[in-house]
Amino acid sequence: MTDSVSEELLKAVATLNDADPIELTVLSEFIDPEALDALFGPRASEVPRDTNGRVLFNYDSYYVKVESSGQITFHQPISESKTDHSLHEDE
Repeated sequence: MTDSVSEELLKAVATLNDADPIELTVLSEFIDPEALDALFGPRASEVPRDTNGRVLFNYDSYYVKVESSGQITFHQPISESKTDHSLHEDE
């Protein structure tokens, strides 16, 4: 993953919604993007963090799970969609 976690998340939601990232709801209305990046981004020395955790939150119409492995999973309530969407850092 070359972009920050918050940037990857916004790009993925834009792709899922077939929208431009600037058209999306502001991420900071749901979670602090700087805090999210600090939790899962590399240290200042560019050494990856040795963490094992996740953050769960709502963003727009999605339930979002960000894993320390770099995986971001999106889930919409069953009434809206029956599909889970995942983004791996390899994608």
